[in-house]
Amino acid sequence: MGESDDAVALPAPVAVRATLAQQLCRRVLNSVHAVDASASITSVSRWDHDNATLVRIRASEAHEGAPHGVVAALRQHWPLARVSLVENLVEGTTEAQMLVPSTDEQRMLARDQAFELNGARRARAFAKAVALAALLSFVVLVTSSVTATAAS
Repeated sequence: MGESDDAVALPAPVAVRATLAQQLCRRVLNSVHAVDASASITSVSRWDHDNATLVRIRASEAHEGAPHGVVAALRQHWPLARVSLVENLVEGTTEAQMLVPSTDEQRMLARDQAFELNGARRARAFAKAVALAALLSFVVLVTSSVTATAAS
């Protein structure tokens, strides 16, 4: 009876799937590390009343404008989130705070932004059309006036 007879096959390692909070944290850090490589997440909180998630990010203290750079990066990468700076009085630091809305609220915000974009686009097109019509009317009036004056 050799050792090979007693060997038990071990199950293959199971890949652990990251939680939604871990996925969110990874994406947030990917967004801000281009601006501040030492930025770190200080807290993640779930808001029960509307299913939003609050994430706080501490920027590096190496340069003074780091928190503002982090806020700008978050606003660029997370247009549906509410981003602000908050002062942590306990630790004496300034942190970026990002409130990520629930999936339903994100859908509603995206729809509203798209509608506003389309509405603004239509308004600009209408304004250009009115300006072009006014210009053509002016040219027609001037041409007819010059023609009438020359004929008399």
